[in-house]
Amino acid sequence: MSVTPTFDYDTPSLLVELQRQLAILEAMFGDPGLTTLRQRSPGHPAVERFDRLKGFVAAGGTLDAASELDLAVEVGSTFIDHMTWAGDRAPEDYWAVIPDPAARAFVEGRIQDPNMFHDVVSELFWWGALTEKTSSTLGEDAGMPDLKVGDVAPCWADVKRIHIGTGTTRIREVIKKANQQIKRADASGAGAALIHIERHGQRASLDDRIPNDVSPFVDEVRTALGSGFFRSVAHVAVTWDDYFVIGDVQATLYAFRRRTVVLEHPTPRSKPNVPTGIWDVGFTAVFLVHHRAEQAVRRLQALDAGDAIITDLFRNESEVPGGIRSTHAAEVFADPQALDRFELDDVAVVLATRKLSMEKRPHVALILATEQPSSKPLIFLGFKLGAADDVDLDALAEKPVLAFQATLRRFGLPIQVGSQAGLFIPDETVSSDLPQTELVKILGSPAESGILAAIVTLNSLWRVRWAFAIDRAKYRRSLG
Repeated sequence: MSVTPTFDYDTPSLLVELQRQLAILEAMFGDPGLTTLRQRSPGHPAVERFDRLKGFVAAGGTLDAASELDLAVEVGSTFIDHMTWAGDRAPEDYWAVIPDPAARAFVEGRIQDPNMFHDVVSELFWWGALTEKTSSTLGEDAGMPDLKVGDVAPCWADVKRIHIGTGTTRIREVIKKANQQIKRADASGAGAALIHIERHGQRASLDDRIPNDVSPFVDEVRTALGSGFFRSVAHVAVTWDDYFVIGDVQATLYAFRRRTVVLEHPTPRSKPNVPTGIWDVGFTAVFLVHHRAEQAVRRLQALDAGDAIITDLFRNESEVPGGIRSTHAAEVFADPQALDRFELDDVAVVLATRKLSMEKRPHVALILATEQPSSKPLIFLGFKLGAADDVDLDALAEKPVLAFQATLRRFGLPIQVGSQAGLFIPDETVSSDLPQTELVKILGSPAESGILAAIVTLNSLWRVRWAFAIDRAKYRRSLG
């Protein structure tokens, strides 16, 4: 895998760079403000990208919590998409960068199609990245590979993109098509399939592992190449984007990365006349986002993280300065180190843990969610647990129920439900005449001092399950 050159932006230089990215989009279409494209195709990805970047510039590089993540992801992916090929050129002759007139016209025509825009940008990214290493020529025929690579005995490469929501078996069909196109271009040779995996933007990286929404595609590539078929595909380079996010309520640092893993066919038709390492590309863009002052007091709304919903309870109680970000919660829940599940009739409580060492103080993230049939899981709370005398971090990471118990020992408030009292009430029934707001009482502290959580249902009686309360102030002090 590769993560190579890094481009850093502070706020002033970030705004200058964003203006350049806007100019690139205008020049690509020969359309100031993308006015004509907007009229013809208002939902075109280039129009949506242009408007998001322009809004960021208009706000002076500051954001509120509601728009931060989507816009930051757009900024990071735009930087990397354009990094290898979209230089500073005169708008009136922008596509002169492609020497072949036929290839130039082919690209200019295809970017007009909203369904092809990102695919073409992927081809241009690879073309630019390979041109930095050797000669590379863009194709001009829809039935042929996208790139011819190298000077002497060149090989062919086909660029593909796996869109969000596509099943893993689709990548075998992508390799099959690349195999056919490469074989059509060179019946006795072998080339490469260069495949980019799109990912849901709410998942942030916590380490350098291949994320679990990408690894099934990588495994499928290994299986496909190991089958002995597709011998015109000597190499498959799988790329994906991820990002780290670190920061506090005033400013956040984002580091966006394009990462690559290269897999080889065990018995290709021939060995390409280019080194395997030529397909190993990686880039990082780093920038700082400043928040508007009102973000600290703004009520955050629930958001859809793809495979789960991040509730407003989580966002306002757990996504606090020094706490767990929604993006990190989504990643821990999607790819936990350990997971415990507790079935409560019609609902399940899920505890997910993962040890994180990327910050100054290593800690275990504990994510709490509920699951019900035919609906997305609801992530409702999350806690950071640092090292302490009661249990070490490795033990907490491997046993989520231990992490939950440690959370209650460190930060729990005693509660009462019906006739039961304690730090945790697993199940109790209460008269249906009692108002719902009085079902769970915090003992010895004002109700507003605690974070209350409980699963409540009503039949002939109130049923309260999995009830607990956390001392909000004590927990937040522990975050430093």
